[in-house]
Amino acid sequence: MAVTAQMGGHLATPIRALRGADRSPQRIDQTRVTVGARAGRVSSEAAAEIRALKRRNAELEQTIEILKAATSFFVRESDPRSRR
Repeated sequence: MAVTAQMGGHLATPIRALRGADRSPQRIDQTRVTVGARAGRVSSEAAAEIRALKRRNAELEQTIEILKAATSFFVRESDPRSRR
């Protein structure tokens, strides 16, 4: 079973390693992306990292909003002019 082979000057992907239903066009394309033989798409590992970074970014943005609200509250509370 060949994992990669040189074919026509282009890197062939490990398509031969795929079995049965795994040989769908989408799976073959993703395999080519993963091994770097096809540009224009993101590998599975990179996509997972991007999802994790987006999730972390959303958490940080939420934290920033909470801190802004807390800061505003404490500024109002500590302002002697606003005492009733």
